[in-house]
Amino acid sequence: MIDFDRDKCTRCLACYEVCPSATIGLRKIDSKKEVFERFPESCIACGHCMAVCDPHAIRHELLIYDDFEQLEPVDISPGSMRNLLLARRSVRKYRKDQVPDDMVDSLIEVATHAGTGGNLQTVGFTVIKDGELLDRLEAATHDVLWNSGLKLFDRKSLVPLLRLKFGKEATEQLQRYHDSMKRKRDNDELAGGVFRGAPMAILAHDKKNNNMGQVNCAIAIRNIEVMAMTLGLGTCWAGFLISAAKLRSKVINPMIDLDDSRAVYGALMVGYPKYEYDFKLPRVKRRLTVL
Repeated sequence: MIDFDRDKCTRCLACYEVCPSATIGLRKIDSKKEVFERFPESCIACGHCMAVCDPHAIRHELLIYDDFEQLEPVDISPGSMRNLLLARRSVRKYRKDQVPDDMVDSLIEVATHAGTGGNLQTVGFTVIKDGELLDRLEAATHDVLWNSGLKLFDRKSLVPLLRLKFGKEATEQLQRYHDSMKRKRDNDELAGGVFRGAPMAILAHDKKNNNMGQVNCAIAIRNIEVMAMTLGLGTCWAGFLISAAKLRSKVINPMIDLDDSRAVYGALMVGYPKYEYDFKLPRVKRRLTVL
């Protein structure tokens, strides 16, 4: 899988040191250290070895140097990055303006380059701009959540049992969801309860049998969230949709052209925020352990 151009190789050993899977080994030839392909079957095609090889002395059957894009040095101060991250808000009120295609491309690009466990790169994305489809997904999400058990959380006789299953905090949260959804159902106000009127949603999905799928999708969605801020866009996790897709994938997956081998692990509403946030908001002090 990997081959070395010995005429170009300077024996700097950088490729050996950055290889995450022990594919590249080290040996001595005539008392000089030399890299070689040690365990070809363990290669995950991450490209790290090629990225640090200045003389381009490595050949890989799955990667070519022409596909490596030279990036400009990053010039972001720690203070600017801090302010960007602390300014992130879950936006739940959007303008009606559509997100331009070039911005969507930028969001998907940074999501695609998010890390994945074992470099499997099995995360996929679905961009939904069709307003009617968003409305149908929203209605299906409400129905799935309500009929899968949320409607039971107003029965006081069940609360002790629910607390045993879900814990005190989660049960109280689900009771709040129940109360909110019931009020909206009773008053025919369910519209906008999932996507908040955003003009677009981006879903991240992975193989259902990939135990890193949820983490992979979360990292990709986080990349989208941060990139969106630099484009003047707002985002918010559509957690209700993720829950509905988990509970009833056979209902949700066909609506977004996914077969049942895939699971939706991330969902983000995206659009231009109607309101701007200029303050760092207070947060609960977290437990911190330094060992």
